[in-house]
Amino acid sequence: PESAMTLDGSGTEEDPWLIKSLEDFNEFAADANYWAGFTRLETDVNLAGRVYTTAVIAWDVNNTESLFQGTTFTGVFDGNNHTISNFSYTLTVTDYIGLFGYVYGENAEIRNLGVIDPNVDAGTGEYVSALVGWLHDGKITDCYVEGGSVKGYCYVGGMVGVVGYLWGDSDIGTVTNCYSYCTVSGYSWIGGLVGINCGTITNCNSNSGISGFHGIGGLIGCNYSGTISICYSTGSVAGDHRVGGLVGGNGGTITNSFARGGVSANEEVGGFVGYNGSLGTIPPPSLPMNRTKGQVSDISFAESTYTFQANNDVPIMSGYESLGEQDFYSATITNCYSTGTVEGLYEDGGLVAFGYASADRIINSYWDTETSGIDYSDGGIGLPTSQLKQQSTFTNWDFINVWNIGENQTYPYLRVYLPSDINKDGIVNFLDLSITANQWMQEK
Repeated sequence: PESAMTLDGSGTEEDPWLIKSLEDFNEFAADANYWAGFTRLETDVNLAGRVYTTAVIAWDVNNTESLFQGTTFTGVFDGNNHTISNFSYTLTVTDYIGLFGYVYGENAEIRNLGVIDPNVDAGTGEYVSALVGWLHDGKITDCYVEGGSVKGYCYVGGMVGVVGYLWGDSDIGTVTNCYSYCTVSGYSWIGGLVGINCGTITNCNSNSGISGFHGIGGLIGCNYSGTISICYSTGSVAGDHRVGGLVGGNGGTITNSFARGGVSANEEVGGFVGYNGSLGTIPPPSLPMNRTKGQVSDISFAESTYTFQANNDVPIMSGYESLGEQDFYSATITNCYSTGTVEGLYEDGGLVAFGYASADRIINSYWDTETSGIDYSDGGIGLPTSQLKQQSTFTNWDFINVWNIGENQTYPYLRVYLPSDINKDGIVNFLDLSITANQWMQEK
């Protein structure tokens, strides 16, 4: 049937479609004819009272196929500093879940949007988040997720499930000036902001409680071949192996970033990165086309296959094609640090637990031996708290444009973020202001 398309506007950059009410939003979400143009949100939208069983926009139409089968979102959605609240999703066997299921195209963008109190429970679903299931290309800029929870099986992030393209070109897809403060959980490749990154993440942070089994990170579950810069994570992270305060497994580049949350796992647990270097093949843990409903239990991980028994009435299934291999022996970490507690049974590290990349690929990066309780790392330099609060410690760090520090009072912090609890005592008060003012005076 022919589309009615009754929203005000014409879908151009100069005259975008305007969403002025919940009814307008529902029309936009239901009609793919809007998804290639420019759209601007003119009001906050509350989705309370409805439980979705697909992504709200750009959903997959055939879940028996592993690749996305729906209409992708290729336009520009400007949230105009408004919010979408109470997005609720419950269905345990579908993929590409979020407000936007699949975003594609170098000109596609979602910007200036807040997602408040999502409740996403995707069960065995993959590519799961509150905002975008898969950002294949395009941009997410100046967006945030606050409150709520996101649950899925694999490739799960508070804001994005996957950034970039897993089977080829890297550095496509960018997330800039974003944050996620929600609870995120799943089985494999789980991150507070992004599940797997093959693109570029800049000026982003997460303060989320993260839990899973394999490849779990406070900000990113797996930095497969991407770039992370000027980012941080302060939330707690728990898993079984390849677990890190910022990134679970790193095969790309991380610069000018830090992690302060506590980390716990059985093995390969690091205050900053759990596993650095060659990640080998990352298998997509897609369930077969006759995937079962309900939760998956009795899960075990093997290097290139997943094997599991679901609900005791489905045969064990294993052996999935891989995403392909890349040489990650040159994975790098530069000008970074971690301070969180690290608890593990085997192969734990204050900064990095374990890596195939040589230790000299970890450059000018540090961990706090006192707060972490760990005196070993597979790369990096361990120092006591007092030395990590002195600018002279941080060789070749840019304290003019990137970093700042309250001498003898704070760890380094990133200038791009507005100072608040500078001395990290859990209270924002005049002491924090005095530290900031003193630093400004020194720069005059």
